[in-house]
Amino acid sequence: MRAFTLQECEAYYREKGIDIPRYQVAEAYMIFGGIPFYMDFFRPKYSLAQNVDEIFFRENAPLRNEYTNLYRSLFRNPEGSCGQTGKYLILSLKKPWRTFKVSGV
Repeated sequence: MRAFTLQECEAYYREKGIDIPRYQVAEAYMIFGGIPFYMDFFRPKYSLAQNVDEIFFRENAPLRNEYTNLYRSLFRNPEGSCGQTGKYLILSLKKPWRTFKVSGV
């Protein structure tokens, strides 16, 4: 199944009884990528922030390990040197720019 467009996401949320403003529909689209599987975890009575917390960050959150699972699926040898370098680069992107250290250049 392909990802939903932004318009389809808005219709999906409306159909599911999830009443969030258009701005938050756009934010949810940036977070969930329009992936119906991820969007199915959304709870109508929670705000967008509460849903993100429940879906990704709680102890038993259904998508807590999704990054690791996706990362492993992208590389044949995710623990090898190439995979570790890629993982380092991806994890470095979430750091403030001043914390980058370049070595061997």
